[in-house]
Amino acid sequence: MKPIDYIRRCIELAAQGKGWVNPNPLVGCVIVHEDKIISEGWHQGYGQAHAERMAIDEYLSAGNVAEIFKECDVYVSLEPCSHFGKTPPCADLLVKHRFKRVFVSMLDPNILVAGSGIEKLRQAGISVEVGIGEALARSQNRFFLSFHEKKRPYFILKWAETSDGFIAPESRFRTAISGVESQKYVHALRQECSAILVGRTTLLGDNPQLTDRYFGGPQPVKFVFSSSWNGDLDEDFQMVENVQQFIKICMEQGLNSVLVEGGLQTLEYFLATGLVDEVHQIQSKSMVLGTGINGPQFESAALGLDKVSHTENESDFITVYKRKS
Repeated sequence: MKPIDYIRRCIELAAQGKGWVNPNPLVGCVIVHEDKIISEGWHQGYGQAHAERMAIDEYLSAGNVAEIFKECDVYVSLEPCSHFGKTPPCADLLVKHRFKRVFVSMLDPNILVAGSGIEKLRQAGISVEVGIGEALARSQNRFFLSFHEKKRPYFILKWAETSDGFIAPESRFRTAISGVESQKYVHALRQECSAILVGRTTLLGDNPQLTDRYFGGPQPVKFVFSSSWNGDLDEDFQMVENVQQFIKICMEQGLNSVLVEGGLQTLEYFLATGLVDEVHQIQSKSMVLGTGINGPQFESAALGLDKVSHTENESDFITVYKRKS
């Protein structure tokens, strides 16, 4: 196998931590001896062992000896940490076991690491190569990167519309537009994101649960967007009045990703800010309203977004746009 193949395996492993590791990054690791993977690991959840430690512990727990590590290469999708946080530094662990070489997809932008993990390995005489599969690793950790590089959460907008372009009837009566498979798709987005936000009208009219009810894991923190809230607010919700305030709260609470689910005014507000990183547009194949509330209108190119996929399931089409890298 080539180095990129091992990194791709790291990316696959890391994906298992989606929704569980926030605000930490998704990380996968493989240990290779004589061109064969002998152990694997990934960061499973916030506060739990990092990918490198899991891979090492998995190998040793099977009764194997650590002496072999000095003949092994380590592949990891993010720079090994060099500081004490919830867990000890992974760079120290790799140095302790005297691994031969370490291949890293990307540097960690966290100011507590930012190259110091690589430097610690090299100072210990370990050969380090950085940059293999970097684009894959950056795409997977786009939430983490936005939080540390842009100092704001990663914003995803989602809505469902009928085949003739309406997101709700004129009465605003709650109407299911997308099918079951698309609903599961949305719940997967909720499971992956740290926070979820809707506007005042949507909250009052639909009383949405805004939870993931398919995949488990930590539920997103709920926000309602309103500058004129009158009355009691469910204790599960926090109220925000503008995007600057919202970003400040997210940074303070370690919320690195936000799913904006509606309604129309809220979606259009965020589109107008130019901060949108992804759009997930779900369109029914057959449902027609004739009249109603039009879905958001946007020019993807003007927002710096590329159309990256157009898929379909039994009931709907799903088009995804992402910010150009």
